[in-house]
Amino acid sequence: MLALVACTGLLVYHSILWRWDYLIYDAQLSLWSRPAADDIIIIEIDDQSLNDIGKWPWSREVHARLIDQIQRERPAAIGLDLILSEPDSYDPQSDERLSAAIRTSGSVTLPVFMTRSSRNGVPIEALPLPAYTRHAAALGHVHVDISQDGVTRGVYLWEGIGKPQWMHFSLALLNLVSAEPLLEQYALSTDQQQDFSPMVWSREKTMLIPFTGPPGHYPSIGYSQVLEGRYPDKLFHNKLVLIGATAEGLGDALPTPVSGSSGTMPGVEIIANIYDALANGLQINELSGMPLMTLSMILVAIPIVVYPLINPAT
Repeated sequence: MLALVACTGLLVYHSILWRWDYLIYDAQLSLWSRPAADDIIIIEIDDQSLNDIGKWPWSREVHARLIDQIQRERPAAIGLDLILSEPDSYDPQSDERLSAAIRTSGSVTLPVFMTRSSRNGVPIEALPLPAYTRHAAALGHVHVDISQDGVTRGVYLWEGIGKPQWMHFSLALLNLVSAEPLLEQYALSTDQQQDFSPMVWSREKTMLIPFTGPPGHYPSIGYSQVLEGRYPDKLFHNKLVLIGATAEGLGDALPTPVSGSSGTMPGVEIIANIYDALANGLQINELSGMPLMTLSMILVAIPIVVYPLINPAT
């Protein structure tokens, strides 16, 4: 018994059992499905919208029209999950039109992401175009934490080059919508003495994502359907409106523990899950260190102690 318990302790200490951990975690997570929040709606850049509007990328004029239309219903906030770090090469005038729409709305959050100047180059913070950045209500990074097996299970709430200055896209939206100041457990500590390197993309405040359910769990509507006005009045009133790609050809999807037969979940829906969890204070606390080793060793020891006390048939 002592040998098996000691062996278990070593396996856990060196994280050799990580595949088993993920297997059990994913199996439990799939049982925790709950109703999606009724104050979130996703506008999908789906295959039907690509057929209706035309080949991607669309003119920024199209996005400007969409934002104007949504804003008439006074949403709580708009999350435009599109990379807008370069000018529209096909229609330069449309950048001004979209910038004006973002300014008029006053409730649009835009993404920041990390890129590199070359394959082994230094990391770069890719912000939206200056005209968009000036008028955006908030900015937030859109990265997630991908586990060793390539599955998305967590997120860092703060990231950035040097100091992690950018809150996650979903947290930026929550901070915009909520009447309360940013909750302490989500805020970046101000008394950190850590020296951050300007050559490193830093990450703080990790969080496991308590997914609400499989892909398609949140209310959604097609982009082209909204542009054409084919939806009920007040559909977007006082709601968080997330705009993002769901069409397979656009490649904005990642594997998750709840993806099921589809294999992946669109990035915009992952953002919805993170926002839902943050807004409702849902949190998964990961056991680690000595408590994890102790529990694992107890689970191995119990059967060995019990076997001599029961009859062979049992």
